[in-house]
Amino acid sequence: MMNMLDIRRHARRIASIASFMSLMPAGCMGSGSEPADGADSSSARAAVAVDTADLRDGPLVSDVALGAECDRPGTVALVVDQAFHAPLQAELARLSDDIEGELDVCVVTELVDTSSTTARQVHARLQGLHQQAGLIGNLLIGDIPYVWLGDLIVGGVNYAHITDAFYEVLDDQYWQDRNHNGTYDRRGDIVSGPEDDVSYDASTVDRRRQVWSGRLTPPAVLPLTERVAQLRAYLDRNHAYRTGAKSYGSRVVFYNSLGQNGDPGDGELSQAQAQQQASDFYSAGWLFTQPPAQGLSTVWSSDIAAQRQLWLSRLNETSEYAFVNVHGTSSSQWLGGSTYLSGSDYQATPPRALLIDLQSCTNGHFADPDYMGGWLLFSGEALAVRAYTDLVFVAGDPAPSPELQLLAHGLTLGEVRQATTPLNIDVLLGDPTLRLRPRGTGGATLAVSEPELVFPPISSYAVTIPHVAERFVTLTNTGSAPVSLYYLQEQWASWGGLGAVLEPRFMIDPADVVTFPVTLAPGQSRQLRVYFTADVPPYAGDYRWEAVFYTSSPTQPFVSFRASRTLY
Repeated sequence: MMNMLDIRRHARRIASIASFMSLMPAGCMGSGSEPADGADSSSARAAVAVDTADLRDGPLVSDVALGAECDRPGTVALVVDQAFHAPLQAELARLSDDIEGELDVCVVTELVDTSSTTARQVHARLQGLHQQAGLIGNLLIGDIPYVWLGDLIVGGVNYAHITDAFYEVLDDQYWQDRNHNGTYDRRGDIVSGPEDDVSYDASTVDRRRQVWSGRLTPPAVLPLTERVAQLRAYLDRNHAYRTGAKSYGSRVVFYNSLGQNGDPGDGELSQAQAQQQASDFYSAGWLFTQPPAQGLSTVWSSDIAAQRQLWLSRLNETSEYAFVNVHGTSSSQWLGGSTYLSGSDYQATPPRALLIDLQSCTNGHFADPDYMGGWLLFSGEALAVRAYTDLVFVAGDPAPSPELQLLAHGLTLGEVRQATTPLNIDVLLGDPTLRLRPRGTGGATLAVSEPELVFPPISSYAVTIPHVAERFVTLTNTGSAPVSLYYLQEQWASWGGLGAVLEPRFMIDPADVVTFPVTLAPGQSRQLRVYFTADVPPYAGDYRWEAVFYTSSPTQPFVSFRASRTLY
């Protein structure tokens, strides 16, 4: 049972969650064995719930009773490994105060015995807080358990990865383990038909992050006393940044290793090309206001060893943001030839950037005791690192994503994460309640003529191939300033087993009709055409779709509309 102690104002609580399973460190993709189909779940990867039938049962949900006590509109949960709580009580209480004051929320602290508690229990607790106390997000501190998501067989290999999306997507229908092998399914059946039609690790109309999450897990290769010291130092600089006692300036460091690593398959950049690429990235980032000559530091050298030293030295200088695109594993980065970086390099030359984006395979695989993302976050003065827990393919010219641009509106790292629906292998290492800019005010507002476009239902047998139906939606700038719309993503309810959208499908005007961004003057409107198409005979089912845009307006950072059609 949970022991709830009311220890601070605003209904802040510490809960002791019983029976957590011990965590077993796992290597990066390819370094460990996958649970075989039908295998005893006790031999599967640690902290995986293999039976989700009773997910909502038990005291973890029924014990939630914050609604009557919390006098604020939402709740944030600090989920704290109890091994780290005792020596850090003062720092964690201070963090709670900071979050409450800045976000106007109540903070509840959940103490976790990681020797015996499962990820499923934490998930269930967060479900209850979301349903009954308005939970908007959580911060996982210490060795909070994780789950594996996979069961996607490609070429005889079962691809699986660890994910913290388990603590963000709280709807249980997307966490199934039908063969009870200890790995949550990556595919399932939602729309009627003869095959699995949804990829659970894809963003769909229905599968959403109800809350955001971040993780503070110092590298477990260190003894507990040193890990506690790393967390204490992090919490101290977090507080100093929030209160204005610590500043990171406005400098940006950019390093695209893939353009200068000597691998012909990655493509090689000249110094002029690398500088132009960095300048284009910087200029499109929204956050950065200084001219590139003043605010941008680009790492380039024809000599890989020199690149290595340049990157370390530039990252060691105080900066607000650092971007690196580099080949990696869970515990290393490959710069080319026989040149690597490891955690010891970042210990010797501590990073001093506030936010670091690692476009690198597996650097965020926090189950590895020596994981690279952890060293980048805790060795120096960083406050957040965004990384991947598994293989990711990033090629071509790096471009700033909405996950960077929207920070200029003053959204928190967690709010941006929730709104932009990153991949499930994307992990936020750091405090998701942090902002890089004050919350923006003013700007245009947008009206949508039909937020829900409903196409008339028809029989699937009456669909003549090729089939095209269309509807229109109008976006209007109802504010007093111009606004630009950027196409963020399309989301479907129905996906093929490998991520391909099943027929039929929705689509918006192609680029030869409308090209984004679209800028609307005050009072100006833009009509968009939405198509429902089928090129092969379709299955009966309910087909749903959503178009999401992000905008240049702090008042309304996002606008979206949906479409649906039933084939019976």
